[in-house]
Amino acid sequence: MNWRYGTALIPVIRAGASIAPLLPSLKRRLDLRFRYLPRASEGSRVLDVGCGNGTFLRWAQKAGWEPYGIEPDAKAAEQARGIGLNVQGGSVEAVRDYNHFFDAVTLSHVIEHLHDPSETLRQLRQAMKPGAHLYIDTPNLNSLGHQRFGRHWRGLEPPRHLVLFTRPSLTELLRRTGFDEIRYIKRTEVAGHIHSVSKHLCQGGYPYPEPKLFPDIAARVASMRGLLNPDHLEFVTVVARASCSPAKRS
Repeated sequence: MNWRYGTALIPVIRAGASIAPLLPSLKRRLDLRFRYLPRASEGSRVLDVGCGNGTFLRWAQKAGWEPYGIEPDAKAAEQARGIGLNVQGGSVEAVRDYNHFFDAVTLSHVIEHLHDPSETLRQLRQAMKPGAHLYIDTPNLNSLGHQRFGRHWRGLEPPRHLVLFTRPSLTELLRRTGFDEIRYIKRTEVAGHIHSVSKHLCQGGYPYPEPKLFPDIAARVASMRGLLNPDHLEFVTVVARASCSPAKRS
């Protein structure tokens, strides 16, 4: 983390930066913690939309980023402000006053809750500097879990999830709203949990059971199949860049 993201955490093993690539699952977990942010330079600003109590923003701050957040839940926003973070309540409308201001914007399991993802991304693009970093994580409608469990798939979450994406549909939306250099991250570690919970829902169970230590065989197979065909992973996880050309209006 110190070498890749510029934190100053201690204690530190100097050889850690060389060891991490040999442990891909650990490296991926750490990268997801920082949402694949580039190294911060002086004055770099990151906005987390739907920041909750500010957990990610605190990590970004440790990496040298100036943190900003938007959170519609009043209690969560209050918690984030209580630890000194600059967090506004309400919706993404709060960014209207920011023009080419942010160097990075992240949305972790937020875009599926939006009534108009296209307009939201356009507003965020306007608030981002050209070349700024975008991170999105959201359930994948084309996942193996959805194919296997149908209406019981954990990623559907009605009525909280309003719009769900596949890789192709999210790619098209990002290009139309002013983003390029789109790159998808392979996340196989969530398949076991999603399949386990979906199976529990099929049996009429509570949607938030305790996670199983060992996922069932079908979940393990889904993880391996996801590596072979990333279009069918449980989550669509993407990083992109705010393009230098303006967003297109459809």
